[in-house]
Amino acid sequence: MFFLVIYGVLFLVMIVMGEEAILFAGMLSHLGFMNFWIMMLVALAGAYTGDLIFFWMGWKYGEAVIDKFGKYIFIPRKRFIKVSKIFQNNGRWILVVSKFIYGLSHLTLLAAGAAKMPIKKVVKNQLWSSLVWVMTFGGIGYLFSSAINSVTRDLKTLGIFLLAVLAFSIIVSRLVDYIIDRLYP
Repeated sequence: MFFLVIYGVLFLVMIVMGEEAILFAGMLSHLGFMNFWIMMLVALAGAYTGDLIFFWMGWKYGEAVIDKFGKYIFIPRKRFIKVSKIFQNNGRWILVVSKFIYGLSHLTLLAAGAAKMPIKKVVKNQLWSSLVWVMTFGGIGYLFSSAINSVTRDLKTLGIFLLAVLAFSIIVSRLVDYIIDRLYP
């Protein structure tokens, strides 16, 4: 019964969390509390389910949120249309890269859903990227279980830095759009 609970909790946590959960699960499997391969399958199922849920939420509610709040979060309708075209053409690579950047995966999936990225591409893409992601971070958690605390802290620092870079990029992009709109009405 304990094993069903621990794997069930892992599945649910993987839907909403990421690196910390899989690193911790890898550590627990190294310590003998979980079977490594069952843990990897459950983590994959949870991560993949979470990806599809966040994509669906973007698909279902994304445009309404953009129309209502887009101008307040630096995503006006015009920019949203540009982002939609990017996701239609190159969205798979954006999803793969964002999967490995702390804190960005779910946001990117919401954007891909809002941009109506083809569902077939997302379903296939996220299965493979989730598999590689789970194997990478689960393996790191297993192999480096003694150093798990510092790895998690470093991932958070890297993620915060990358989010700051993203925010800076958005601000610069808005400034450039503003200047272009003023110079070329």
